Amino acid sequence: MDGDGDLDIVSASTNDDTIAWYENDGAANPSWTAANIDTNAVYAEDVYVADMDGDGDLDIVSASLNDDTIAWYENDGAANPTWAAADIATSADGAHGVHVADMDGDGDLDIVSASYADDTIAWYENDGAADPSWSAADIATSYEGATDVHVADMDGDGDLDIISASTNDSTIAWYENDGASDPSWSAVNIATSAAGAYDVHVADMDGDGDLDIVSASYSDDTIAWYESNAADNNLDADAVAGVDYTAASGTLTFDAGDTTATFTVPVLADSAPENNETATMTLSSASNATLSDATGTLTITDDDSISFTGANIATSADGAWGIYV
Repeated sequence: MDGDGDLDIVSASTNDDTIAWYENDGAANPSWTAANIDTNAVYAEDVYVADMDGDGDLDIVSASLNDDTIAWYENDGAANPTWAAADIATSADGAHGVHVADMDGDGDLDIVSASYADDTIAWYENDGAADPSWSAADIATSYEGATDVHVADMDGDGDLDIISASTNDSTIAWYENDGASDPSWSAVNIATSAAGAYDVHVADMDGDGDLDIVSASYSDDTIAWYESNAADNNLDADAVAGVDYTAASGTLTFDAGDTTATFTVPVLADSAPENNETATMTLSSASNATLSDATGTLTITDDDSISFTGANIATSADGAWGIYV
């Protein structure tokens, strides 16, 4: 947090409404010096650290439940930093979880939140200014008791999706980003029986190249993981002959005056979720004709969906509340 080369800690505490940081002294057996950043974040629930204004130092984003607030704290960049607080939203009813990422691919950091009392997953678009402001938009408003969000590219298509945990409907869900400059998300439930689902994290747990999900749910004392069926090779955008299509060659005949003709390349069906894939067709050895453009791109459109298979890791994590991978 202070740019001195060691790792510090930032916390949110509910009973004293405090956002604090703990400065690492950098020793081999480190100790930390505590300092309050804000003592008026009413029932502070969550924090995330990132450079929100692109000035090279680390700022803080928080969610506080009882004042319905998503706020950020701008680091002044000093060796002994101070933070200037500014509210981003004050109507995120029961604000509970936050994550920061570039959701629209425009080069600045946006915010995603889960708010418990209004069952809402929302995002806040950064305008990219040196002194940024954010525009709020709801992604979903029916996930009962939304508590946590995590952002990652779950389907390997180059944009960022969202995973959420909601306590009152025991649901782990993902929201697929459509990749537009003004994105929208399609919600899919992954699990609806994670009783008291509270926290969620994303990582490649089995090392197969795709992103899996890990959750903590406190009512059933469970740590669970959800294995993605999308392997790394399935998310490649290049089609492979013999795997994705049957290589073909032959003669393409154009009638006099025509500029289009059809050549069929058989696609090989499978049940694996993949991104749309491309292959190149090349025309050569023209007879009684001139080729102005001898290559074309063929696109294979995928019709299979990513799914997740749940399995319990532990069922005796009494009141499972948080996880990290």
